[in-house]
Amino acid sequence: ALEWSEWIPFDQAAEEAPVLPGVYVFRERGDEQNPPRYIGQAGERNGKGLRGRLKLYSSGKGATSGLGRYAMNLALADAAWLTQLAHEAESGRPESVEHMARRAIDRLNLAVRWVPCVHRKAAMLLEAELVKRHCSTLWNSPGEEDQDSPEK
Repeated sequence: ALEWSEWIPFDQAAEEAPVLPGVYVFRERGDEQNPPRYIGQAGERNGKGLRGRLKLYSSGKGATSGLGRYAMNLALADAAWLTQLAHEAESGRPESVEHMARRAIDRLNLAVRWVPCVHRKAAMLLEAELVKRHCSTLWNSPGEEDQDSPEK
């Protein structure tokens, strides 16, 4: 039996996640029945595990990796969001890439939960199984999750 954490708001996750390898699942907040939207895994990450992976997203440094990439792609398809960024830049308040990436994730209003695993290989296997099981509701497709990414 897997011991999943409770669902928590994304903005709290990086501080609460363990420094162990594992699998994390994001869903939209608001309804307990909301399906998974993104499933990923974190390896040891130099001893930082799940916490390190979630900190990568919360810092905005993951703009082109995993969840950050999907959030940015969704945000960049939103003309109103882009217009707001243009107005901010015209007003002398341009955003850094990291801040834009964090805003792109925040606009999705996500909750996250995780389950620690004994090592990265176990996390990879669990992630693959969960992605297959929930592929119809996910933003990430099977095999797309940055398998060779150095962040994991």
